[in-house]
Amino acid sequence: MDGRRRDPWRHGPRGHRRLRLARRAGQGPRARPARHDPPPARHRPRAAHLPLRRPRLPAHRCPRPRGAGYHRLSNPPENDAIARKAPRRTTRQPAPSSRRSAAGAGRAPAAPGGRTERSHSISKRVARILEQEIVAGTLAAGTKIAEQATAERLGVSRVPVREAAIALERCGLLVRSPTGRLRVPALTERDMAELLEVRQFIEPELVRMAAERHGPDDIAAIERNLAGLRAARDLARVSLCDAEFHDLVAAASHQPRLIQVWELLRGQFLLWIACSQRRLGRTAEDIRRTTLAHHSAIVSLIRSRDSEGAVRYVRDLLEVAAHEMRDALARDVRSRR
Repeated sequence: MDGRRRDPWRHGPRGHRRLRLARRAGQGPRARPARHDPPPARHRPRAAHLPLRRPRLPAHRCPRPRGAGYHRLSNPPENDAIARKAPRRTTRQPAPSSRRSAAGAGRAPAAPGGRTERSHSISKRVARILEQEIVAGTLAAGTKIAEQATAERLGVSRVPVREAAIALERCGLLVRSPTGRLRVPALTERDMAELLEVRQFIEPELVRMAAERHGPDDIAAIERNLAGLRAARDLARVSLCDAEFHDLVAAASHQPRLIQVWELLRGQFLLWIACSQRRLGRTAEDIRRTTLAHHSAIVSLIRSRDSEGAVRYVRDLLEVAAHEMRDALARDVRSRR
């Protein structure tokens, strides 16, 4: 064959059995080494013989993310001492690199809703302007409020207009249609009657609590409102002063729950006042004189802490307003025939 002899001890008859027995007894070829012998070079070393440092892989082949914690195989103990000696990084604010960033460092603090004080004041001013236009009739019932057109007309961005519209919708001066558009609501005869019933229930209690719990600041604010009513000349300003007077009386009651109810219906009460004054057909001067006389009497009763007299006076006023409203509605019905 190829000149090599076959080993009769391994390849003879019963050779496999002889080889197995010889290996078991520790004799023959490929015998197991004794325990005290050093491991052959071709055997894989145990974990105790592995080095502490393992080869560092490139970043794109490293299984661990960069910045991971120390590991004994990848970072030997001498690296810990180097890390302890390294200076700790400190967080520093970057210097303003431009005029805009330098100006932004001293901007006004943000409001609780994430807005700045300037943005909040702009939205309040827009809400005040829209409120005056609704009360004066410039924005008639059913008029749609478009954000873009209103922002261009008032010279502001759309954000303050959106915030003002949300505030006016919350108080009832605006309503949202099923399509999502905002419009000025139109009060029906039933709405007028229901709002009058609510006023007859809420306002006497507010006046009673204001007469019992008011402070010097509350009286001073009401006096300023009366001064503004004396200087008013148009019907819209008279209506706004009238609504502000009721707001100040509600604040003087110092009853947070009842104040929340008043603020929830404030816009509808303002619409009720404006609609009733227009339906009466009287001049703005006549309405101003009558309103000023009634408010001055209420303030004098509150200042003297005459709660029963203030409640009685307010109930009489609301009864007179109910009779006048019924007469105005009856005239409207007769005019339609």
